[in-house]
Formats: sequence, structure tokens, C-alpha cells
Amino acid sequence: MTNTFAFIVVVCVCMNVQVYSAGCRVGWIQFQSKCYWFSHESKPWGEAGVYSARCHVGWIRFQNKCYWFSHDSRPWGEAEFAHAVNNWDIVLHGIVSVFHSKLAEPMTEAESNFLISHSQIQPSDYWIGISDMIEEGRWIYSSNQNVIQMNGWAPGEPNGHTGENCVQLRSGVHGKWIDIGCGQNYRIICEAKVKEIDGIIG
Repeated sequence: MTNTFAFIVVVCVCMNVQVYSAGCRVGWIQFQSKCYWFSHESKPWGEAGVYSARCHVGWIRFQNKCYWFSHDSRPWGEAEFAHAVNNWDIVLHGIVSVFHSKLAEPMTEAESNFLISHSQIQPSDYWIGISDMIEEGRWIYSSNQNVIQMNGWAPGEPNGHTGENCVQLRSGVHGKWIDIGCGQNYRIICEAKVKEIDGIIG
């Protein structure tokens, strides 16, 4: 008989419910007294117990980065500040960041297309880490103030001039970029580097 490897979607079960706002860890789903996590990657059964160079639970990997799409809404500046001080207690109801993350900064067309596409799975509007607050019309990444290397602007964008200085993935234009006032509340996309992690991530 020929040996074959069946590639499966890994489903992890946590017996002890850890209580956050929804009962389980971020990204896990509670049913009765258990929490379940459905992976975004396929593995042979024998490799399901050990991951390396992966993302934390609830984050999604694309190439060498991990992304987290929030369910909570905040102004752009508040989200950026929370990343800068590495303290999500300010923003996300007691969930403290240990992920050394920042607002997503798409550096390539592939990264931008991934973020745009994923933001439309459950369509919503998301902040990313790009603005022209320092100099009008000079769109820069917020972490290093370098001029953006590419863009995903919707037709006619950017068009807000000095009144709209932050970039959002807008569901109304299929996740394309628009400029908008930074003080409004929207969901956010966080970005972190893929790290070597031993064992089940969580």
C-alpha cells in the first residue's frame, strides 16, 4: 500500500476557557466549555503539533509578515500610539500586546493586494500605517517616515487635501485606499514580523 500524507486544516482545542470579552483567547471560538482555533494553513497530521516560523493565534501570515485584523474601532492616532508604546491596554480592552507590532505598512503590491483582499472577507473599513500629516501630499509610512514605495489608491484618491491625512482601506471601494480624517473610529490592521515559535502558538 502506498503511503500518503493527508494535508489537513489544523483544529486546536483548549480545554480551559480563558476569559476575555468573548470568553476565549483572541482568534479562538468558544463552544460550551471549550475553545477552538481553525488554522489558515494546511499541514500533514504529524506536523500539526509543532509549528515554527509562524504567527500568533488570531494572526494571519502572508510571506514574511503576520497580520491581525481588529474587531474594535479607534481613531488612527490612538491606534498608532498604542503600537508605539506597545501597550494595547489603551486600545483593545485589556489585551496587552506582546507582538511588537505596528499598523500595517504595505511595502509591495503583493502585500497591498493581500490586505485589500482579506479586508473584504468580512467587509469593513481599516486603518493602515500611512499618512501625510507631516507634509501635505507626501505619503509616508508611520514607523520610519519613508515615502511609500507603492500605492493602492481608489480612483480619484487621494482627494481630501489638508483635511484628510490618514489612509484607510475602504469597503465601499472594495478595500482600495482612500484618504480620510484621522479622528474617526475605524478598525485597524496590525503587522508583525514572522518569528520562530516552538510548539502550538497561543
